[in-house]
Amino acid sequence: MRFDVAINHLIKNNTGIAAAITGIYPVIVPANVSAQVLPVLVYNQVSTSPVTTKDSFNDYDRSLIQLSIFCKSLDKCKTVADALRVLLDRYAGVLTVETVDYKVDLIRFQNQEDLGFDEDNNVFMIAQDYLIAMYQ
Repeated sequence: MRFDVAINHLIKNNTGIAAAITGIYPVIVPANVSAQVLPVLVYNQVSTSPVTTKDSFNDYDRSLIQLSIFCKSLDKCKTVADALRVLLDRYAGVLTVETVDYKVDLIRFQNQEDLGFDEDNNVFMIAQDYLIAMYQ
C-alpha cells in the first residue's frame, strides 16, 4: 500500500501548510532546495507491518511514517509541526489521487522530537512519527 502517496497528498492539498513550506520530498531534501526562509518537509516510511486475521490476508497494513521538518527558524518549524499534527492526527477517509483510491483507516500521532540545530546546514529539525493504517 502506498502510504507515501497518501501522506504527500494530504499535506500538499492543505492550503495553509502548502503555503507555509518550501516543499515536501521523499527521504531527503534535494541539494537545490533551501530551508533558510520557509520550512522543508521530508517523509520517510520507517516500517510497515501487515494485520492479518483468519478472515483477511494482505488487505490491511500499518506503517510508521516519519515527517522531518527543517528550517532556519525554530519558531517556523514548530508552527508547521503543530499544523501537521492538527491535519493528520485522527484523520480517516478515502483519498483519490490520479483515479486511484487510497483508503486510510486511521492516522495516529505517535511522537515528536526536537532534534536541535544542524550547524553544517544551518537549520533546526523536528521529527514527527505517525502510525497510518490503510486497507484495500
